[in-house]
Amino acid sequence: AADNNGWGLERYPIFNAYKKFNIVIAGQGTIDAGQLGWHERRGVLFSSCSECTVTGLTLLNMPEWSMITYCGTDIKISDVAVFGYKTNSDGIAICNTINATVNDCYARSGDDLFEVKTLGGSSDAISRNITFNNCIAWGSKARCFGITGETNKDISQVVFRNSAVIFSDATWNNNILGSLVIISGTGNTLIDDILFENIEIYQNAGRPINLFIESEEAKRTKITNVLFRNITYSGGIPSRVNTRSQGNNLIEVCFENVVGNGVKWTNENIAGFLEQDEQSTVTFAGKV
Repeated sequence: AADNNGWGLERYPIFNAYKKFNIVIAGQGTIDAGQLGWHERRGVLFSSCSECTVTGLTLLNMPEWSMITYCGTDIKISDVAVFGYKTNSDGIAICNTINATVNDCYARSGDDLFEVKTLGGSSDAISRNITFNNCIAWGSKARCFGITGETNKDISQVVFRNSAVIFSDATWNNNILGSLVIISGTGNTLIDDILFENIEIYQNAGRPINLFIESEEAKRTKITNVLFRNITYSGGIPSRVNTRSQGNNLIEVCFENVVGNGVKWTNENIAGFLEQDEQSTVTFAGKV
C-alpha cells in the first residue's frame, strides 16, 4: 500500500521515480497489468525527475494512466507501445514538463493517447517545448493528439508532427472529443504556440479538429498562435473552434492545407467544415 503517494490511489505506480536524475528504461520489455483492478495503480510515472529516457517498452492493459511525466525536465520517450481498453488508461501524458520528446510510439487505450496537460503544482509548473513525432494513434474511447482537459498552468511550444490516426471513433461527447484537440478544461490559462503538422486521419467518426474552452468558469483563457498544417482526414462531423463567448476568452487559429474528405478548407467553404463562435479568429494563409 502507498498511503502518501501523491496520486490518490492506494498503490504506487508499477514503476515510480520521484526526484531522480538520468534514469534509463531500455530494451524490449513488456509490462502486462491485465490482472489488476480498474484504477488500482498507474503504469510508469516520472515525478520531479530530469534527463530520463524510456525506449522499447510495451505497456498492456494498464488500469490507470499508462505513462506519465509530471514536473519534469528533459524527458525522452521512443519506441513505446501502449495497448489497453480500460477507462482512464491514458497513453502517454506529458504533464507540467519542460523539454520532452515522444518519438516513434503507438497507442490504443481506454482514454486520451498522446497528450499534454498541466495538473496542479507550483506557479511555475508549466508545460513547454514538447514534441510528438512519428506517432500512431487508434482512438476508440477519447482523443488522439493534443492538449486534453487539465490546463491549470500555462502550456506553450508544443508540436504534434508526422503522425497518423488509424481510427478515431469515440463520439460519446462531441463537445470535448476529437482527433486533434486543444481542450481547456480547467483554469484561466494561456495556451500558446501549438503546431499540428503532417498528420493523416484515416477514419474519423467525430470531430477531426476541436478547440474548446470547456470550463464554464473560464473568463480569460487564451489559446493563441495555433497552426494546423498539412492535415488530411476522412469522415467526421464538423470541426469546431469555441471559446464559449464569455469573458475575455480568446482562440486564434490558422489552417494551412487542411483537406477534409478530399476537399481543401478555404475561406469560401469553411462554414461547411467548421463551427466557430464570435470570440474566435480563424485565418487561412494569413487572411481572415
